[in-house]
Amino acid sequence: NPDYTFEDVLLFLDDGIDIKKFKNDLEEEYPGYQMSLTEDVINTALNTLTASMKAICVIFVVVTCFVVILTEILLTRSQVIRERTDLGVSKALGYTSGELIRRTLMTNMPIIVTGIVLGFVMHIALSDKLILLGLAMFGIRQNSFPTPPVWFILSGAIILVCAVVTSYLCGRGISKLEPVAILTEEQGIKRRHFL
Repeated sequence: NPDYTFEDVLLFLDDGIDIKKFKNDLEEEYPGYQMSLTEDVINTALNTLTASMKAICVIFVVVTCFVVILTEILLTRSQVIRERTDLGVSKALGYTSGELIRRTLMTNMPIIVTGIVLGFVMHIALSDKLILLGLAMFGIRQNSFPTPPVWFILSGAIILVCAVVTSYLCGRGISKLEPVAILTEEQGIKRRHFL
């Protein structure tokens, strides 16, 4: 039937034929038809998938930094409020504000480092499985997604820098503490308890 037109035609070429040249020749001979190469379709899909994975990674980094910053603000401010009297006494004994800020930073370091190490362990144990679970929706059943060690180091450094800078900025309130005012206030509170 000469009036019948094909919707889709799959062409399989012999080895050694230049696919790009064949496509150009076919499009010149049949200008009304569009030809798409499987390789181009696959590369486009992989590029889209790669771009979306990169975007998801950036979102995770931003959310992680946000959580780290909020946690450090909470920990550092509550520590400064809780240890206000001790910090005032330390200042009266001759400690500088910088030394007290560093002491506050060092008390939070074990928590930060433990969180970073725990995150690395969870990534190593679960990341491939979770990524494959997500990609199974797209028909990808097997693949390996190794993470280069440089990304572990970079992630840990970003989290550590966020935590240290936030803790330092919140700890700067220590420099505003007045030892005499704190001790006078403490004496007033103790006197009221005796009355």
